[in-house]
This record gives sequence, structure tokens and C-alpha cells, in this order.
Amino acid sequence: MDTEKLITIDDESISLQQAIRYLHGAGELPRFMQKILYQHVLQGEINQRGNSLKVEDQMIEQAIAQFLTQQKLTDPTAFEKWLQSQGINYDMFRQRIENSIALQKLKAELTGAQVKEYFEANRELLAVVVLSRIVVEDRDLAESIYAQIENFSKTFEEMAREHSVTQDKTFGGMMGALQVGQLPENTRDSVKGKQEGDLIGPLPVDERYAILRVEKYTEAKLEGQLLLQLQERFFEQWTQTKLKDKQIKLNLE
Repeated sequence: MDTEKLITIDDESISLQQAIRYLHGAGELPRFMQKILYQHVLQGEINQRGNSLKVEDQMIEQAIAQFLTQQKLTDPTAFEKWLQSQGINYDMFRQRIENSIALQKLKAELTGAQVKEYFEANRELLAVVVLSRIVVEDRDLAESIYAQIENFSKTFEEMAREHSVTQDKTFGGMMGALQVGQLPENTRDSVKGKQEGDLIGPLPVDERYAILRVEKYTEAKLEGQLLLQLQERFFEQWTQTKLKDKQIKLNLE
């Protein structure tokens, strides 16, 4: 690479040193350097582990096919235009896919024991619950609403739209999916052992009173998105530890 012509704009060249000075002047250099250091540490670890992170051709081809399908790039012409928009050719694209798979294998190797230990200790908190809620200012009103729902005088959705002070009343009080560990402590404890359709409350929440209904409860499994999230969390900790004591010197001259 010609560092004196790192970037060419029309007929004017920008050298590597000048580009770094621009980044420094804009306050972007620390973030830029962090990415370089991150990649350097990863590549060193991948090189050190060698065959354990080797990626088979079949895995690469499967990953490429999945990527093209997800990005709607299965048409060769559309894919070629996409490559051009990214400033890369097919070989560079394939190398990115291979590097991505190797990185995921590295994360699995580095974090496997920690992820399993954390999951076993926090399985209950990692479960996913879908709740609906009715939130009101007055406890007596909350108890009256609970009683009317319980004896089928009114539906939960009707009471939510009529009385709840939160914006989700428009959707019948539906809050969406949350991990149990994301709930306030008193709500978290009340949800434990409940079945789909069970009512909970009234519970004091921020000087208000909430009635909850369990719509769905899914036990945590160490797979899919949860597995990737935990791997990413512990891998980030590993990365920060590796970078912590590095002596960095930037040579601009």
C-alpha cells in the first residue's frame, strides 16, 4: 500500500499520516485506534489457536447462502451491485464471511465455561415473560378493577383502555416480551410460578398500582439469541482485559 496515497479525491491524494491527523483533529482518533487494537488482539488470538478455529468450506458456503437470502441478494446482478457499493470483490466478501465464522468460534471457545455457569445460576431470571398491565393511581380502584376482571364482569382489555394511565392501554395493556430479570423486584417475585392467563396484583409500582396478566412464559434455554448475547457479554469482558495493560504508542513521524 502506498501510504502517501491512502485516499485520492479527484486528483488530490491524502496520505495515511494526514488521514490520522484529520481523525485526531476531529476527536475520532481514540475510537479509530480502539477498533484497530480490537482487531489486532482478535487476529493474534485466532492465529495462536490455529486449527481449532479452522473454518470448513461447507460452513462458508452455507453462511454465504444464508446472507444472500436474508439480504435479498440471491440475484447475481443485485449481488454484484452490492459488492460494488461496498467497495469489495467476491474474494474479499468471502474472506469476511470466513473471518466472521472464525470469530464466532473463538467467542464460543473463550466464553463457553463462563456462559454455562452464568446461565445455570440465572436461569430463572433469563426466562422471557409477556405481560399485560393496568396501572392506576388509586389502590381501591385497582382492587375494584381486579375483582371485576376476576368475576368476568369486564375483560382485562376493556379495563385497561378505560382506566390505565400508561400508553400501552391503547393495546389493551400489552407490554411485550421482557426477561424476568428486567422486571422490578416485586414484580419479578410475583411472576414466579405463575401460569399463562394468571392475574397478579394489585402491586405498588412507583406510587401507583398495577394489575398484571401473564400472557406467555418461556423458560430460558441456552441457545439461539440468548446464547449469542451471553457469549458477546463475556467476550467483551475478555477483550477489555486483554487491552487493559497494552502500551500504545502512535508514531506519526
